[in-house]
Amino acid sequence: MSTTDQLLDTAFAAYNGGDFDKAEELAREVLTVEANHGDALYLLGLIAFQANALEPAAKILYTAVKLYPNVESYALALASVLHRQKHYDEALSFYEKYKSKPDVLSQMGIIYAQKGQNEWAKSAFNEALKLNVSDTFAYIGLAQIAELEGDEKTAGKFLHQAANICPTPDVYYHLAVMARKFGKLNEATEYIEQALQRQQKALYFNEYGLILEQGGNLDGALEKYLKAADLNSYYADAYANQGNIYLKKGDKQAAEDAYKRALANDRDFLAAHHNLAVLLFEQGRKAESLGHYQEAIIIDPKHVPSIYNLAMILEDMGDYCEAAGLYFNALVLGLKTKELDLRIAATLTELYKMGKAAQKQALDFAKGWVKNFPDNPVAKHTLAALSGKKDLQPAAYAKELFDAFAPTYEATMQKLQSVAIHETVGILGDKTYKTVLDLACGTGQFAVAMKGRYGAITGVDISQEMLKIAAQRKLYKKLINKPIDEFLATNKQKFELIAAIEMLGYLDNPLILFQGVKNHLTKDGQFALTVETTDKNSELSPSGRYLFSRSYIEKLLHNSGFKILSSKSVDLRKEGTDMAKGEVILASL
Repeated sequence: MSTTDQLLDTAFAAYNGGDFDKAEELAREVLTVEANHGDALYLLGLIAFQANALEPAAKILYTAVKLYPNVESYALALASVLHRQKHYDEALSFYEKYKSKPDVLSQMGIIYAQKGQNEWAKSAFNEALKLNVSDTFAYIGLAQIAELEGDEKTAGKFLHQAANICPTPDVYYHLAVMARKFGKLNEATEYIEQALQRQQKALYFNEYGLILEQGGNLDGALEKYLKAADLNSYYADAYANQGNIYLKKGDKQAAEDAYKRALANDRDFLAAHHNLAVLLFEQGRKAESLGHYQEAIIIDPKHVPSIYNLAMILEDMGDYCEAAGLYFNALVLGLKTKELDLRIAATLTELYKMGKAAQKQALDFAKGWVKNFPDNPVAKHTLAALSGKKDLQPAAYAKELFDAFAPTYEATMQKLQSVAIHETVGILGDKTYKTVLDLACGTGQFAVAMKGRYGAITGVDISQEMLKIAAQRKLYKKLINKPIDEFLATNKQKFELIAAIEMLGYLDNPLILFQGVKNHLTKDGQFALTVETTDKNSELSPSGRYLFSRSYIEKLLHNSGFKILSSKSVDLRKEGTDMAKGEVILASL
């Protein structure tokens, strides 16, 4: 045996034993002696493939196939690399020459399935089984198609057939995967242990980790993921899963390191880019996070979580036009949440403030939003606000807004330095009240601020989500989920104090409110309200809130039979870099 042959035998033995570094060193030594040695090139291609270095692997194997076009192993290895690169048609062209072999037909079936050509895939798998009834890949392929089609029973039947005919570790692995997906963790554990009894493989340890993680055993899962990476140091999934565990355990640095190891082995690992981006953003490392979200979207332009999160970063950085475009992409791709609606509205509002050209962009976005989603109250309200027109259904907008806003409402108001409740309580002095009506009560902060100064307080709000939080305070005698005008039109009770704090911003006609309040006040009752002010009688601002002049509100109060007891000009809250100007008013009949 020649020295070259001895080197190659040792190299292949090292490769099969998992020592890829030694295998590569020996293969390259062979190539220094014989530059076009087919088996040395083939081995280097396999090593690059194992390391997920797909482009170098393809380049090396293309060279081997060009030099030795009739060597089956070279062509099939190249087809496998092309398959992994998702160059499906090119991979099929190499497999086609060897489709008389059942294992090749099975690989072709897998590609057809990935292309969504399920009937072609089934045909290829069935042809493989005609040639070899023990072709487990064909059974596995048929099972996976059945699972995709929602036929769990047929999928299980194919896998159990394979286990009865040829119980390979791969069959048990796929049985474990299917059991885990359907939440049958005890079965999944039994199957993966069967696979590991037959072969110690990184893929199987990784699956064992997923089973344990799903069952809540984080330490056990981490142990399996570490073992998987120990068996195959190029196995990106194992590192990414380690990162997920470290993150759940609160070790952010270890999680970051693990995600980066995953990406070092597979730069196109979508989930690793996304999870690392989330982690970096939470640490305030926006620029780094931005880069990983961008990479994720390059890999999958339809990955909605990355699109949405990237938009949030750009919005936070003041790139409102780009953020709005990404939010709309998420919307078109099927993400329909109240939070997304509010993000779009806020972004368009900020874009509108950036000058004439930006105003046109914001209006164009809003018009497109309404055109494509004509029943969306937030879209219609936003377009009305940016156009300076009246929203014909402001209550629908308010409901959507505050249902979505409820979980973060109090923290946001604190961040905006809102003083509306504090100033309202202040203007009331030391007076106590037997009965109080809290209109647009929200999460119940007014009841907290007035605690000890009322006998019974009733809260009314259009947002059920806000009322859920208010109910937890256990301060209200009644909490009523109705539009304010509907409540005032049907309720008969009278109150000594009625408060409407930060409410007028969501009413296009305060006169209706004032007349309703008049009918629900006791003879000596008081009406406390706040209003965000402007120089005009009234306007719907680009921020989406109605503003009124002090003189206009005073006139409406007077026309409704009220007299003003006291009023105070205040900065209600932060509004961008400025403050929202307003009035706190106390009136009585």
